[in-house]
Amino acid sequence: MTIIHNLFNKKFDNKNKTLKIKFLFGLIYYKKNMEDYSSELRLLGISIVHSNTISLITKYFIEFPRIPLFKKNITSNVVKELEEYIPNNKDAFFFGSRSGEFFLLMYHFKGLLKKYNTNFNKVIILTPYKYHLSIFSLFYPNLQIIKLPIKYAQINRNITSNIFNLNNGKRVIIPLLFSHYLQVEDKIRKKENIHFYQYLKTNHNLTSDDLTIPKVNSEIMSQVDSKIKRMNLNEDNFVIISLGSVSNKPMSNDFWISLSKKILNNGLDIYFNSLANNEITQYGKTCYMTHAEMFYFVQKAKAVIGLRSGFLDTIVSNSNKTIALYTDFNDRPILGEMASDDVLRGFSLKKLPQVNPANIWEFDVNKFSEDDLITNIMEVS
Repeated sequence: MTIIHNLFNKKFDNKNKTLKIKFLFGLIYYKKNMEDYSSELRLLGISIVHSNTISLITKYFIEFPRIPLFKKNITSNVVKELEEYIPNNKDAFFFGSRSGEFFLLMYHFKGLLKKYNTNFNKVIILTPYKYHLSIFSLFYPNLQIIKLPIKYAQINRNITSNIFNLNNGKRVIIPLLFSHYLQVEDKIRKKENIHFYQYLKTNHNLTSDDLTIPKVNSEIMSQVDSKIKRMNLNEDNFVIISLGSVSNKPMSNDFWISLSKKILNNGLDIYFNSLANNEITQYGKTCYMTHAEMFYFVQKAKAVIGLRSGFLDTIVSNSNKTIALYTDFNDRPILGEMASDDVLRGFSLKKLPQVNPANIWEFDVNKFSEDDLITNIMEVS
Protein backbone atom coordinates (compact mmCIF):
# COMPACT_ATOMS: atom_id res chain seq x y z
CA MET A 1 0.00 0.00 0.00
CA THR A 2 2.88 2.35 0.81
CA ILE A 3 4.50 1.64 -2.57
CA ILE A 4 1.24 2.36 -4.41
CA HIS A 5 0.81 5.51 -2.37
CA ASN A 6 4.27 6.69 -3.39
CA LEU A 7 3.71 5.79 -7.03
CA PHE A 8 0.49 7.82 -7.17
CA ASN A 9 -0.59 10.24 -4.47
CA LYS A 10 -3.52 12.61 -4.87
CA LYS A 11 -4.81 15.04 -2.26
CA PHE A 12 -6.77 18.27 -2.03
CA ASP A 13 -5.53 21.16 0.10
CA ASN A 14 -8.83 22.62 1.27
CA LYS A 15 -7.22 25.67 2.87
CA ASN A 16 -5.53 26.78 -0.35
CA LYS A 17 -8.13 25.20 -2.66
CA THR A 18 -5.38 23.33 -4.50
CA LEU A 19 -5.37 19.86 -6.03
CA LYS A 20 -1.93 18.18 -5.72
CA ILE A 21 -0.86 14.98 -7.51
CA LYS A 22 2.49 13.18 -7.19
CA PHE A 23 3.70 10.40 -9.51
CA LEU A 24 6.67 8.06 -9.11
CA PHE A 25 7.77 9.09 -5.62
CA GLY A 26 7.32 12.76 -6.45
CA LEU A 27 9.50 12.77 -9.56
CA ILE A 28 6.47 14.15 -11.42
CA TYR A 29 4.34 16.69 -9.58
CA TYR A 30 1.19 18.45 -10.72
CA LYS A 31 -0.91 21.05 -8.90
CA LYS A 32 -3.99 23.07 -9.83
CA ASN A 33 -5.51 25.95 -7.91
CA MET A 34 -9.30 25.66 -8.03
CA GLU A 35 -9.79 29.35 -7.19
CA ASP A 36 -7.81 31.01 -9.98
CA TYR A 37 -7.48 27.86 -12.18
CA SER A 38 -3.70 28.24 -12.48
CA SER A 39 -1.65 25.03 -12.77
CA GLU A 40 1.92 23.80 -12.77
CA LEU A 41 3.70 20.62 -13.87
CA ARG A 42 7.12 19.83 -12.38
CA LEU A 43 9.66 17.21 -13.39
CA LEU A 44 12.44 16.41 -10.91
CA GLY A 45 11.46 19.52 -8.98
CA ILE A 46 11.82 21.79 -12.00
CA SER A 47 8.79 23.69 -13.29
CA ILE A 48 8.17 22.56 -16.87
CA VAL A 49 4.68 23.70 -17.87
CA HIS A 50 2.64 26.46 -16.24
CA SER A 51 -0.76 27.99 -16.89
CA ASN A 52 -2.52 31.22 -15.94
CA THR A 53 -6.21 31.99 -16.34
CA ILE A 54 -7.68 35.42 -17.04
CA SER A 55 -11.41 35.87 -17.76
CA LEU A 56 -11.63 32.06 -17.91
CA ILE A 57 -9.18 31.85 -20.82
CA THR A 58 -6.34 29.57 -19.71
CA LYS A 59 -2.96 30.08 -21.37
CA TYR A 60 -0.37 27.31 -21.19
CA PHE A 61 3.36 27.89 -21.66
CA ILE A 62 6.71 26.20 -21.15
CA GLU A 63 8.50 27.70 -18.16
CA PHE A 64 12.14 27.74 -19.33
CA PRO A 65 12.48 29.30 -21.78
CA ARG A 66 9.03 30.92 -21.54
CA ILE A 67 7.30 29.72 -24.70
CA PRO A 68 3.51 29.96 -25.25
CA LEU A 69 1.90 26.61 -26.06
CA PHE A 70 -1.85 27.09 -26.49
CA LYS A 71 -4.87 28.64 -24.84
CA LYS A 72 -8.25 27.20 -23.89
CA ASN A 73 -11.64 28.66 -22.99
CA ILE A 74 -12.66 26.87 -19.77
CA THR A 75 -15.97 28.66 -19.25
CA SER A 76 -18.11 25.59 -19.99
CA ASN A 77 -16.16 23.56 -17.44
CA VAL A 78 -16.54 26.28 -14.83
CA VAL A 79 -20.29 26.52 -15.45
CA LYS A 80 -20.52 22.79 -14.68
CA GLU A 81 -19.10 23.54 -11.23
CA LEU A 82 -22.35 25.39 -10.47
CA GLU A 83 -24.19 22.07 -10.52
CA GLU A 84 -23.53 21.56 -6.82
CA TYR A 85 -25.52 24.70 -5.98
CA ILE A 86 -28.61 23.73 -8.00
CA PRO A 87 -31.30 21.27 -6.84
CA ASN A 88 -32.46 18.63 -9.32
CA ASN A 89 -34.92 19.79 -12.00
CA LYS A 90 -34.29 23.45 -11.20
CA ASP A 91 -33.39 26.37 -13.45
CA ALA A 92 -30.65 28.64 -12.08
CA PHE A 93 -30.44 32.19 -13.42
CA PHE A 94 -26.85 33.40 -13.22
CA PHE A 95 -26.27 37.16 -13.02
CA GLY A 96 -22.76 38.54 -13.30
CA SER A 97 -23.89 41.93 -14.58
CA ARG A 98 -23.36 45.40 -13.17
CA SER A 99 -25.70 46.88 -10.57
CA GLY A 100 -27.59 49.03 -13.08
CA GLU A 101 -28.34 46.27 -15.57
CA PHE A 102 -29.15 43.83 -12.76
CA PHE A 103 -31.64 46.27 -11.24
CA LEU A 104 -33.30 46.83 -14.62
CA LEU A 105 -33.52 43.09 -15.32
CA MET A 106 -35.20 42.59 -11.94
CA TYR A 107 -37.97 44.93 -13.11
CA HIS A 108 -38.51 42.44 -15.94
CA PHE A 109 -37.73 39.13 -14.28
CA LYS A 110 -41.22 37.79 -14.99
CA GLY A 111 -40.54 38.45 -18.67
CA LEU A 112 -37.26 36.52 -18.44
CA LEU A 113 -39.13 33.55 -16.98
CA LYS A 114 -41.44 33.55 -20.00
CA LYS A 115 -38.56 33.86 -22.44
CA TYR A 116 -36.75 30.84 -20.99
CA ASN A 117 -39.93 28.79 -20.50
CA THR A 118 -39.77 28.42 -16.73
CA ASN A 119 -41.61 29.69 -13.64
CA PHE A 120 -41.09 30.88 -10.08
CA ASN A 121 -41.50 27.37 -8.65
CA LYS A 122 -38.58 26.06 -10.70
CA VAL A 123 -35.98 28.84 -10.38
CA ILE A 124 -33.19 29.95 -8.09
CA ILE A 125 -30.79 32.87 -8.55
CA LEU A 126 -27.00 32.61 -8.55
CA THR A 127 -24.70 35.62 -8.27
CA PRO A 128 -21.09 36.27 -7.27
CA TYR A 129 -21.93 39.76 -5.98
CA LYS A 130 -23.17 40.43 -2.46
CA TYR A 131 -24.91 43.67 -3.43
CA HIS A 132 -27.13 41.71 -5.85
CA LEU A 133 -28.72 40.04 -2.82
CA SER A 134 -29.78 43.41 -1.46
CA ILE A 135 -31.21 44.57 -4.79
CA PHE A 136 -33.02 41.28 -5.27
CA SER A 137 -34.72 41.61 -1.86
CA LEU A 138 -36.55 44.70 -3.13
CA PHE A 139 -38.22 42.71 -5.89
CA TYR A 140 -38.51 39.05 -4.83
CA PRO A 141 -37.80 38.66 -1.08
CA ASN A 142 -39.19 35.11 -0.98
CA LEU A 143 -37.26 33.69 -3.94
CA GLN A 144 -34.03 31.79 -3.27
CA ILE A 145 -30.81 33.59 -4.20
CA ILE A 146 -27.36 32.09 -3.58
CA LYS A 147 -24.12 34.07 -3.21
CA LEU A 148 -21.35 32.33 -5.16
CA PRO A 149 -17.59 32.71 -4.68
CA ILE A 150 -16.29 35.78 -6.52
CA LYS A 151 -14.25 33.62 -8.90
CA TYR A 152 -17.45 32.96 -10.86
CA ALA A 153 -17.83 36.65 -11.76
CA GLN A 154 -16.11 36.05 -15.11
CA ILE A 155 -18.51 33.36 -16.35
CA ASN A 156 -20.40 35.59 -18.77
CA ARG A 157 -17.19 37.05 -20.20
CA ASN A 158 -16.32 34.62 -23.01
CA ILE A 159 -19.43 32.62 -23.82
CA THR A 160 -21.91 32.75 -26.68
CA SER A 161 -24.69 30.58 -25.23
CA ASN A 162 -27.32 31.71 -22.74
CA ILE A 163 -28.32 28.20 -21.63
CA PHE A 164 -26.29 25.29 -20.24
CA ASN A 165 -28.01 21.96 -19.68
CA LEU A 166 -26.50 20.04 -16.75
CA ASN A 167 -27.25 16.66 -15.17
CA ASN A 168 -30.52 15.72 -13.42
CA GLY A 169 -32.68 18.25 -15.22
CA LYS A 170 -30.64 21.24 -14.08
CA ARG A 171 -30.17 24.31 -16.26
CA VAL A 172 -27.98 27.38 -15.94
CA ILE A 173 -29.47 30.41 -17.69
CA ILE A 174 -27.26 33.47 -18.27
CA PRO A 175 -29.47 36.27 -19.64
CA LEU A 176 -26.79 38.93 -20.04
CA LEU A 177 -23.52 38.08 -21.79
CA PHE A 178 -20.51 40.36 -22.03
CA SER A 179 -21.08 40.58 -25.78
CA HIS A 180 -24.22 42.56 -24.98
CA TYR A 181 -22.15 45.43 -23.57
CA LEU A 182 -19.88 45.41 -26.62
CA GLN A 183 -22.85 45.58 -28.98
CA VAL A 184 -24.72 48.38 -27.22
CA GLU A 185 -21.65 50.59 -26.77
CA ASP A 186 -20.60 50.06 -30.37
CA LYS A 187 -24.02 51.17 -31.59
CA ILE A 188 -23.98 54.24 -29.32
CA ARG A 189 -20.55 55.29 -30.64
CA LYS A 190 -21.85 54.95 -34.19
CA LYS A 191 -24.56 57.49 -33.31
CA GLU A 192 -27.36 54.99 -33.81
CA ASN A 193 -30.66 55.95 -32.25
CA ILE A 194 -30.30 53.60 -29.31
CA HIS A 195 -30.56 53.69 -25.53
CA PHE A 196 -29.02 51.01 -23.33
CA TYR A 197 -32.26 50.21 -21.48
CA GLN A 198 -34.33 50.01 -24.65
CA TYR A 199 -31.67 47.77 -26.20
CA LEU A 200 -31.80 45.55 -23.10
CA LYS A 201 -35.56 45.19 -23.49
CA THR A 202 -35.41 44.57 -27.24
CA ASN A 203 -32.71 41.91 -26.95
CA HIS A 204 -34.73 39.98 -24.35
CA ASN A 205 -38.22 40.55 -25.80
CA LEU A 206 -39.26 42.39 -22.65
CA THR A 207 -42.19 44.79 -22.38
CA SER A 208 -43.49 47.26 -19.84
CA ASP A 209 -46.41 44.90 -19.18
CA ASP A 210 -44.25 42.58 -17.09
CA LEU A 211 -42.81 45.15 -14.65
CA THR A 212 -42.32 44.24 -10.99
CA ILE A 213 -42.11 47.32 -8.79
CA PRO A 214 -39.48 47.30 -5.99
CA LYS A 215 -40.82 47.53 -2.45
CA VAL A 216 -39.13 48.45 0.83
CA ASN A 217 -40.08 46.51 3.95
CA SER A 218 -40.38 47.90 7.47
CA GLU A 219 -37.08 46.34 8.57
CA ILE A 220 -35.14 48.30 5.96
CA MET A 221 -36.95 51.50 6.94
CA SER A 222 -36.07 50.96 10.58
CA GLN A 223 -32.41 50.26 9.78
CA VAL A 224 -32.12 53.46 7.74
CA ASP A 225 -33.81 55.56 10.41
CA SER A 226 -31.38 54.21 13.01
CA LYS A 227 -28.39 55.02 10.82
CA ILE A 228 -29.63 58.57 10.24
CA LYS A 229 -29.77 59.13 13.98
CA ARG A 230 -26.30 57.63 14.55
CA MET A 231 -24.84 59.95 11.89
CA ASN A 232 -26.63 62.94 13.38
CA LEU A 233 -27.76 63.79 9.86
CA ASN A 234 -30.28 66.61 9.42
CA GLU A 235 -33.03 64.35 8.08
CA ASP A 236 -35.22 67.26 6.96
CA ASN A 237 -32.59 69.13 4.99
CA PHE A 238 -29.81 67.15 3.31
CA VAL A 239 -28.51 66.08 -0.08
CA ILE A 240 -26.73 62.91 -1.15
CA ILE A 241 -23.49 63.13 -3.13
CA SER A 242 -22.29 60.05 -5.01
CA LEU A 243 -18.62 60.34 -5.98
CA GLY A 244 -17.77 57.03 -7.60
CA SER A 245 -18.25 55.32 -10.92
CA VAL A 246 -16.64 52.27 -12.49
CA SER A 247 -16.87 53.50 -16.09
CA ASN A 248 -16.88 57.30 -15.91
CA LYS A 249 -13.79 59.42 -15.44
CA PRO A 250 -13.80 61.06 -11.99
CA MET A 251 -14.38 64.72 -11.23
CA SER A 252 -11.57 66.55 -9.47
CA ASN A 253 -11.40 66.69 -5.70
CA ASP A 254 -11.45 70.49 -5.93
CA PHE A 255 -14.78 70.32 -7.75
CA TRP A 256 -16.42 68.17 -5.06
CA ILE A 257 -14.97 70.30 -2.26
CA SER A 258 -16.18 73.56 -3.83
CA LEU A 259 -19.63 72.08 -4.43
CA SER A 260 -19.80 70.75 -0.86
CA LYS A 261 -18.91 74.15 0.59
CA LYS A 262 -21.64 75.80 -1.49
CA ILE A 263 -24.20 73.27 -0.28
CA LEU A 264 -23.20 73.70 3.36
CA ASN A 265 -23.35 77.48 3.02
CA ASN A 266 -26.96 77.08 1.87
CA GLY A 267 -27.78 75.37 5.16
CA LEU A 268 -28.02 71.79 3.89
CA ASP A 269 -26.35 68.73 5.36
CA ILE A 270 -24.46 66.25 3.12
CA TYR A 271 -24.40 62.46 3.03
CA PHE A 272 -21.61 60.98 0.91
CA ASN A 273 -22.26 57.67 -0.80
CA SER A 274 -18.68 56.68 -0.06
CA LEU A 275 -16.93 55.10 2.90
CA ALA A 276 -13.62 56.77 2.04
CA ASN A 277 -12.20 59.06 4.70
CA ASN A 278 -10.62 61.84 2.65
CA GLU A 279 -10.52 65.57 2.03
CA ILE A 280 -13.92 65.44 0.30
CA THR A 281 -15.97 63.38 2.72
CA GLN A 282 -14.88 65.49 5.70
CA TYR A 283 -17.51 67.99 4.54
CA GLY A 284 -20.36 65.58 5.23
CA LYS A 285 -21.41 62.34 6.87
CA THR A 286 -21.41 58.75 5.79
CA CYS A 287 -22.03 55.19 6.89
CA TYR A 288 -22.45 51.89 5.11
CA MET A 289 -25.84 51.30 3.52
CA THR A 290 -27.00 48.43 1.33
CA HIS A 291 -28.59 49.06 -2.06
CA ALA A 292 -32.00 48.32 -0.56
CA GLU A 293 -31.40 50.83 2.22
CA MET A 294 -30.22 53.46 -0.24
CA PHE A 295 -33.35 52.94 -2.33
CA TYR A 296 -35.41 54.02 0.70
CA PHE A 297 -32.90 56.61 1.98
CA VAL A 298 -32.98 58.73 -1.19
CA GLN A 299 -36.65 59.48 -0.59
CA LYS A 300 -35.63 61.57 2.40
CA ALA A 301 -33.02 63.66 0.56
CA LYS A 302 -33.67 66.97 -1.16
CA ALA A 303 -31.57 65.75 -4.08
CA VAL A 304 -29.07 63.14 -5.19
CA ILE A 305 -26.03 64.62 -6.96
CA GLY A 306 -23.69 62.12 -8.54
CA LEU A 307 -21.34 61.01 -11.24
CA ARG A 308 -23.27 58.83 -13.71
CA SER A 309 -23.04 55.29 -12.40
CA GLY A 310 -24.99 52.09 -11.88
CA PHE A 311 -25.89 53.41 -8.44
CA LEU A 312 -28.00 56.13 -10.06
CA ASP A 313 -29.82 53.47 -12.10
CA THR A 314 -30.88 51.79 -8.87
CA ILE A 315 -32.23 54.87 -7.04
CA VAL A 316 -33.43 57.35 -9.68
CA SER A 317 -37.02 56.07 -9.66
CA ASN A 318 -37.30 56.76 -5.91
CA SER A 319 -35.33 60.01 -5.73
CA ASN A 320 -37.06 63.36 -5.29
CA LYS A 321 -34.48 65.02 -7.53
CA THR A 322 -31.51 63.51 -9.36
CA ILE A 323 -28.63 65.55 -10.77
CA ALA A 324 -26.36 63.36 -12.91
CA LEU A 325 -22.93 64.38 -14.16
CA TYR A 326 -21.70 62.74 -17.37
CA THR A 327 -17.98 62.46 -18.07
CA ASP A 328 -16.10 60.43 -20.68
CA PHE A 329 -15.95 56.68 -20.15
CA ASN A 330 -12.50 55.48 -19.13
CA ASP A 331 -10.42 53.40 -21.51
CA ARG A 332 -11.71 50.09 -20.14
CA PRO A 333 -10.32 46.68 -21.11
CA ILE A 334 -12.02 45.46 -24.32
CA LEU A 335 -14.82 48.05 -24.05
CA GLY A 336 -12.58 51.07 -24.57
CA GLU A 337 -13.46 54.75 -24.22
CA MET A 338 -16.60 56.75 -24.95
CA ALA A 339 -17.14 60.50 -25.26
CA SER A 340 -19.34 62.18 -22.65
CA ASP A 341 -21.94 63.34 -25.18
CA ASP A 342 -22.38 59.73 -26.35
CA VAL A 343 -22.61 58.56 -22.73
CA LEU A 344 -25.37 61.09 -22.02
CA ARG A 345 -27.31 60.18 -25.15
CA GLY A 346 -26.99 56.42 -24.74
CA PHE A 347 -27.29 56.16 -20.95
CA SER A 348 -29.70 58.95 -20.03
CA LEU A 349 -31.57 58.31 -16.79
CA LYS A 350 -34.70 59.91 -18.22
CA LYS A 351 -35.54 56.82 -20.28
CA LEU A 352 -35.48 54.34 -17.40
CA PRO A 353 -38.69 52.75 -16.02
CA GLN A 354 -40.75 54.36 -13.29
CA VAL A 355 -38.96 57.73 -13.46
CA ASN A 356 -40.31 61.25 -13.75
CA PRO A 357 -38.04 63.02 -16.29
CA ALA A 358 -39.01 66.39 -14.80
CA ASN A 359 -37.15 65.41 -11.61
CA ILE A 360 -33.90 64.59 -13.44
CA TRP A 361 -31.18 67.06 -14.47
CA GLU A 362 -28.30 65.81 -16.59
CA PHE A 363 -25.07 67.67 -17.39
CA ASP A 364 -22.33 66.87 -19.91
CA VAL A 365 -19.45 68.16 -17.79
CA ASN A 366 -17.20 68.70 -20.82
CA LYS A 367 -19.47 71.57 -21.86
CA PHE A 368 -18.98 73.54 -18.64
CA SER A 369 -16.19 74.99 -16.57
CA GLU A 370 -16.24 73.55 -13.05
CA ASP A 371 -17.43 76.90 -11.65
CA ASP A 372 -20.28 77.14 -14.16
CA LEU A 373 -21.22 73.52 -13.50
CA ILE A 374 -21.44 74.19 -9.74
CA THR A 375 -23.58 77.27 -10.42
CA ASN A 376 -25.98 75.20 -12.53
CA ILE A 377 -26.17 72.44 -9.91
CA MET A 378 -26.92 74.91 -7.14
CA GLU A 379 -29.68 76.50 -9.23
CA VAL A 380 -31.59 73.22 -9.56
CA SER A 381 -30.72 71.47 -6.27
